[in-house]
Amino acid sequence: MLQFYQTTLGSQLVHTTPNGTSGHERYRLKIAHRRSESVCLEFWYSPVQQPSERSFERTDNYWKIGLTMADLDATRAELMAKDIEASEPRQFRDIGYLCHLTDPDG
Repeated sequence: MLQFYQTTLGSQLVHTTPNGTSGHERYRLKIAHRRSESVCLEFWYSPVQQPSERSFERTDNYWKIGLTMADLDATRAELMAKDIEASEPRQFRDIGYLCHLTDPDG
């Protein structure tokens, strides 16, 4: 999963917290952002639970991440050229122009 965010989305691993009392490893990734150096994603990974044991649905709320870019159509075209599926962009109310994709971990 980390490789996808680093290689495909251009983020940089800036911190790792080893498996502690929570049973999770944590990874903090910095996302390239022109206006701020503090834009980060933090992933909690459970080495005990394999990806195939998890089940996510589009209606679930806790797993969604929103990324903003200057040109969504161009970004989607770049992802599709790398064989990464992304839905057709659409306007969602007055909230934004968006598309969906799924990382390799589901």
